[in-house]
Amino acid sequence: MTNPATFADETDDLVCDLTGTPATPDEIASIDPADDMGLPIGWLAITVTRRVANPKYAALIMAREMELAGMLQQIPANVQGAERDAVTAAFSVKLDAQYRALTGDPDYAPTVTEDATKIIAPIARVPDLATIGAFLTDTMGFDRRLIRPTKRKPAQAAPPAAPPAATREG
Repeated sequence: MTNPATFADETDDLVCDLTGTPATPDEIASIDPADDMGLPIGWLAITVTRRVANPKYAALIMAREMELAGMLQQIPANVQGAERDAVTAAFSVKLDAQYRALTGDPDYAPTVTEDATKIIAPIARVPDLATIGAFLTDTMGFDRRLIRPTKRKPAQAAPPAAPPAATREG
């Protein structure tokens, strides 16, 4: 997994991966050297990890199956039943032993994981990030007040009092 601190180590280049918005000098100054995240206050580091089928593993299994099919074609037609099953099992064991070294290699694991970390500028500062801000608060369960501070409207002066209504005597 990518450590966001690598981005903060080069603060001159700290920009939002989504919008290209650079960090301000005040934001760079807010980086706490003791913080292992290495992000300015208000910035986000989002890491996505996905697990996918390993194409090398699929190719290895296909090669093994093709080799087994070729071996099985060499069995004479008169070999049937339990004897054919025994020969098939022997071929399979031979191939398992042959391919075992590769199946234990991490490069040939059945699945691989991919990680990507994106650094995002403060959502309240970059209007283009409003949609991602809503997504994060709703999906990730972030406190909306921490992601997008509410802006208070200035207090309006009370309207002038109406003059007292004139009464008619008479």
